[in-house]
Amino acid sequence: METISKIFNIISSLGLSFILFFLAVFLFAIVLMIFGLIRNKLHEGTGSALDLANKAQKDHANKWNSDFSVSKEQLELISSKDFFYKGLETQKIKIYNKPSISPENFQIFCNWAKDKKSINKKSHLLDYINETLKLVTPEITIPLDFALRTNGAFFCKGFNAIGFEISIFTLEVDFEFTNEEWVDLLTQPNVFDWEDKYSNEGPYIDLESIYENKRYYLEENFAEFLLDDDSDIMDYWDYDESDYEIDEIKLNSEITFENLVFKVSEEKFTFLSDEREYLIMLLMASNSPDFLNAKNPSTDS
Repeated sequence: METISKIFNIISSLGLSFILFFLAVFLFAIVLMIFGLIRNKLHEGTGSALDLANKAQKDHANKWNSDFSVSKEQLELISSKDFFYKGLETQKIKIYNKPSISPENFQIFCNWAKDKKSINKKSHLLDYINETLKLVTPEITIPLDFALRTNGAFFCKGFNAIGFEISIFTLEVDFEFTNEEWVDLLTQPNVFDWEDKYSNEGPYIDLESIYENKRYYLEENFAEFLLDDDSDIMDYWDYDESDYEIDEIKLNSEITFENLVFKVSEEKFTFLSDEREYLIMLLMASNSPDFLNAKNPSTDS
């Protein structure tokens, strides 16, 4: 029993010593922190590089958090009355209606398919128009207009005004579309959400590397920011801490399908521009076997 009591006393002494040591370390750390704060306070405003950097950062943050506003007179001085940002221009692209699938029209389609030859001239399209019709559409290059935008602020002489930087350019982007999407491409191409299509299915393109031809506009009235003849935009422009973002994507021109190879049951076919309506009907047939059954085309006619 005496031995156990001695061991217990030793453990108690060690535990108390550990607690006292921990308290001493904690109090020492607190003292060092207080000393550091006092020292920084005493040296504040001395003009050291660290102080100047901190002050510049605070000033920049204050500008961004302040209420940017300019008077009517100031706006007239810094904005163009001739150029306003209105987003990407909507291209005048002809819209086609989906073909009417009356028995008469379908018979005309079958007569055309009877004469339509494959690329190798060995087969006719009508030979493959049946319930097992399999149409594989090609990848297509789509001309798209991009508008990239970066937010920022003009720190102009004598006043502050929020603005943005915009770059507009055209890119040809490769896409794959389902047969159903192809029907929309050939009838109403502007119904596509091109931003969503590019974001989810488009190939990776480093848009930032071609972010060029930049123009600058005021957020308040979307008028272009005017520069003096001898001025540089970087003398006025200050970026916010954000990357560019896609403001808009729109189709640039008509969808062209000529010279593209469509596979019909492994046989290759191409289509001319005046065969658009027939190609649309073929695509519709590939999506719906019932479409073929309902019309009951005769391959012997």
